[in-house]
Order: sequence, then structure tokens, then C-alpha cells
Amino acid sequence: METLKPCQQNEIPTAVLYDTSQDDDVNINSMCLKALQDNTMNNPLPENVVLRDVFVSSVCADGSIFCQLPSRGIARLRKLLENMEAFFTSQITSEFLVSRPFSGMLCLARYKEKWARAEITYMHDNRVMEILFIDLGVPATVTFTDVREIPRHFLKDFIIIPPQAIKCRLADLTVPEEGWSQEAFLFLKKTVLGAEELKMKISKLEECKGDKVVFMYLFDGASQELHESINHQLAQSELWQKVLSQNHNTITCTDSNIVDTDLSALVERWTLSNQVLSPLKTSSVPRGEGEDLAIKTGMQPLPLPPPLDLPQSGQNMDVFVPVACHPGYFVVQPWQDLHKLVVLMGEMVLFYNQSGNTSTATHIQKGHVYAAKFDKNWYRVQVKGILANGLVSVYALDYGKHELVPRTLIQPLIEEFGQLPFQAIAAQLAGVTQCQWSEEASVLFRNHVERRALVAQVESVQEVSGVKGELSERRLTVYLVDTSSEEKDVWIHSMMADIGDEQSCAA
Repeated sequence: METLKPCQQNEIPTAVLYDTSQDDDVNINSMCLKALQDNTMNNPLPENVVLRDVFVSSVCADGSIFCQLPSRGIARLRKLLENMEAFFTSQITSEFLVSRPFSGMLCLARYKEKWARAEITYMHDNRVMEILFIDLGVPATVTFTDVREIPRHFLKDFIIIPPQAIKCRLADLTVPEEGWSQEAFLFLKKTVLGAEELKMKISKLEECKGDKVVFMYLFDGASQELHESINHQLAQSELWQKVLSQNHNTITCTDSNIVDTDLSALVERWTLSNQVLSPLKTSSVPRGEGEDLAIKTGMQPLPLPPPLDLPQSGQNMDVFVPVACHPGYFVVQPWQDLHKLVVLMGEMVLFYNQSGNTSTATHIQKGHVYAAKFDKNWYRVQVKGILANGLVSVYALDYGKHELVPRTLIQPLIEEFGQLPFQAIAAQLAGVTQCQWSEEASVLFRNHVERRALVAQVESVQEVSGVKGELSERRLTVYLVDTSSEEKDVWIHSMMADIGDEQSCAA
């Protein structure tokens, strides 16, 4: 259960429920909304029957095509959205800002200057959210100011109409096992999005992870012969054969995030006047070499952010512990700057998820700093290794964790995102002498400190100079204190020392 806001002891909480018994979590709220839909408003999807007035709303990187087909639902939806536009024109739309957004919520957002239905698919911690335009099949990343609640008197009519974006694939079209190249994707997108008066013949229906996928033939002329379909025109074209043979699996779904937002000016400023973006360099470059590099590449090497200001020995600092392995190694973040990191993470999500702001970093170098996407967020990372299978080993410089990321999810880190000092500081627990910790002791330590806000009393700060191509490192030796109890403070080293003594006695 995820509660949407803090509530008093006798107050009934408003919550989102999840069924976590399967491989993928199921949002119970979304399932309840789907149960209210009137499925008679969907197109029955008859096989081997030609459907006219087909509208292709988006093309995704994996070759999926989302289409709107003639149905009772699409006709009713268009009328409702026209009424919604007229209603919002006469209202102050900010009054309908979503007060408590949550995953699975049905709302409204702007798509190509018109209001459209959207579902919130993921909430970031900083009021940035992922949405899906359910009638178009287009994902987007927006802030909470970009979405609106559906006015109550429209809500029932909107809920009963099923999503009108039908997921389709072109039948008889060979798709490379390793993925689609950028050129192949753009060729397909230009062909199907630019066609007028499309017709469709359904070949078969398949279920894939609970979603219905329609394999179909598309026609943009009068003929309905399969050899004259868009499928076969693409398959036989010289360009298609060329791009399939030269596929490099470097595409991203550029159809996402086509959404009007007040942040557009900020994003435009972030693109640095359309210059080629460079990763942050993690080793210092002598002046002469730096000038030569700037001449060759047309850009200046980006500097590292300044190091964090750390307290002196004997001083205290409020910290958050994102990662804890054992008392000999854990990571702390200074509490006072966490709000800045939250803002930065939101800006990175908005920037890198915007279509047109991605350019796959083809020359990834070990030791350099980039932006990388994992766990649905973008992080500032240092490359630790490049694997032969297309994965890159990275270290998250603000969170202290190691991850394996596909090369396609590595992006250059632009200058605006390199201003805040890296927030992860390696640390070890003071006041304990044990070097080897059992699994039981390590688990106990993690349960008491990981993802917790604590007070750290600094015993010492150790400076470790980085070797060539590596960041310099500072390691703290600290006492950790849990001050969450009103009765007494808990000193973590005392608790771990007692555990160590018990293990020694047992041995």
C-alpha cells in the first residue's frame, strides 16, 4: 500500500494498492478502472477484413506501431475532448492541477496543443512523472504542473471509454534480433506517419505480457493486394535492405515526450547552442593539451564540479545512507544538499527524456563521467569498465552504487548538470576494531542504517589521490547516531561492538 498523504491516527488514508505476488507488480487501482470500461466501444478487430480510416499515432523504436481504428469509442472520445477544450477555455485551468498524483491515475495533459487523456505510469520523488497518452501510445516525462485532473462531471464519461491506441506490428517484415538501427526506425516512421488514407488488414492477434498485439498489413492506396502493402514495399526497398545489413542497435524511442511544457525554454537553453556534447573529464588536462583538444574537437573540456565541503574531525553532520555493505564500507550523502540533488535529478529526467536531446555516446571511455539511465532515473556516473556484450559498468557518483547499463542508455553529461558536487562519500564506522564481518552482522548493520537519516560524528577524513583517469576519493571515518527515538540516541558502533563480542564468545 502506498499512501498519498500523511494522515492522523483516526483518519482513513487514501492509498494505492499493489499486488506484488507476480514478476511484475499489478496496480490494483488501475485494474479497477479497467473493469469499469465499456469494451463494446472497442473495434472488434476482425481478421482478414479491411479497415478504413486508420490513423497511425506513433512509431516506437522496437518497431511497434500504435494506431487508432474506427470504433464507437473513438467517435465518443473525440466529442468529449472537444467539449473539454471548450470547458477549459472558459476556466482557469490551474484550478484543476493534480493535488495528489499517483501511479495509475487517469488525467489530462497537452499533446500537440490539445488536451488528451493520459495515465501516470511512474512518479519520481521530485514531482516529475512519467505519463502515457493512452489513446496515442505516446509516453512523456512532465512535471505535475503539466497535468490536470479530469473535472468531476466529465470523469465517468472518460473512464468508460477504453484506451484507443492499438499496439500493432507490420506482418511479414523481418526485424533484426539485435534491434533496429536509427536509420531503419526513421525510415519506418517517415513511411507510415506520412501516409494518408491508410487502410489495414489484420493478419493475426497475439497476447504479449497481457497486451494484445495486432499483426497487420497497411495500405496507403486503392489496392488491397498484399504485395502492394506498405509492409512489402518496405521489405523490398533497397534502403530497407541496406539499413538491416548495417544495423548497429543504437536507436532510442524519439517519439516520446512530444508534450507542451513551460520548461521548453529551459530545455532549449540546456542544448548549449546545438554544440556536440562532451562527457566530463575525470583527469586533469595540462593547459597545452587542453588547448589542442579544444582545437581538434571544437569544444573546451568540461571541468569537474568542486568537491564537497566536509566537516573537520570532531564535528557533526546530518547524513542519509543510500548504500550500506557492512561497517567497513557504506556511503553517506550530506543531508543539507539533498534537496539540490532532488532538483538536479528531476531536471536530468526532463532533459534526457525529451525527444531530440539524446545522442548516443559512441566513444565511451573508462574513467570519464556521463549520464546513465537505470531504475527509471538518470544519474551522474563514472564509467568503470566496458564489456564486450554491449553493457557498461558504471558507478553512481551521487548514490554510491554500481550498475551495469546498456551503451544505448549512456549520454554525455552537459555542463549544467556538472555544477553540483558529487554527493556520495565513502565511509567506514568508527569505534569498532573488527575487520571481517559475518553476513548476520552485515545484515543487522544494513537494517539499522541503510536508507535512513542519521547523525555522523566525524573522526577523520582520508584523502586518496586518484590515479590517471580516475576521480580522487575521500573516505570518512565516522560514528553514526540514530536520533529518531525520543527516549535515547542509539550509537551504531556500540551496537555493532556488542554483536562482535557475542560472536567472539560463541567462537
